Amino acid sequence: MVKFYDIDEKYIDYLKKFDSKIPNVRYVSNNKFVTGILLSISNYEYYAPVSSFNIKQRTNFIIRDYDNKALSSIRFCFMFPVPTTIKNKVLTLKDFSKETTQNQIFLRKELNYVNRNIDKILKQAKSVYEKRISNQQTYIINCCDFKLLEEKCKLYIP
Repeated sequence: MVKFYDIDEKYIDYLKKFDSKIPNVRYVSNNKFVTGILLSISNYEYYAPVSSFNIKQRTNFIIRDYDNKALSSIRFCFMFPVPTTIKNKVLTLKDFSKETTQNQIFLRKELNYVNRNIDKILKQAKSVYEKRISNQQTYIINCCDFKLLEEKCKLYIP
């Protein structure tokens, strides 16, 4: 069963030093609502962020409600590896109880859809990963440098 996780901002800041495509989580007025899922890809656990962006692209998976309305997406172009040896220092399980009732309902809808479609999600994530590491031009332009981030992930010290 897939779960939602929050990522430590310090780890994001560390990765941003090496890859400008790592998404911003901090803004002037507030922090961006960031949650994501973990996927096993190429002997790494990858954090794939969930975003309010809900337009279909080659590098994302649309999360839908029961009426097939697009709610959000998993952005594979912005996924990045998480150091497994210190995973508990950079990831925390999403605490739904800290959210408003409306957000809790929304999160549960998203999470239910993700769990019903995890095989499709993993297949697409692996496809994006493979296309990026094989240096397909569109994926170089739009995706994080997964191989570079794997190397930097190993060196991270909180």
